Amino acid sequence: MQPKHYRSRPGAEFLMRRWDDDSVIYVVPSRETHFVSSLGTALFDSISEGPKVLESLKAEMLDRVEAGERLDIEAEVEAALQSLEKIQLIETFEDAF
Repeated sequence: MQPKHYRSRPGAEFLMRRWDDDSVIYVVPSRETHFVSSLGTALFDSISEGPKVLESLKAEMLDRVEAGERLDIEAEVEAALQSLEKIQLIETFEDAF
């Protein structure tokens, strides 16, 4: 099984406002506004820099949290990625290699 890859959705139209580590994103085509947690914002920022593999995203987010918060981080990363995908800001893709 190939690892899951994520990238910013090409042509995604949105407006983003940040407060501390959280953000609110207005998605232009759907006219919907979404609150994005600090984890979701960090994931979106990371993916916006270039495509990422799920495992590297988990490792990157694990480095950002304190030891006591690490127990559920993998599940939280996957849930945040699903939310970002649902509102059409990111997408999964097959690696060509």
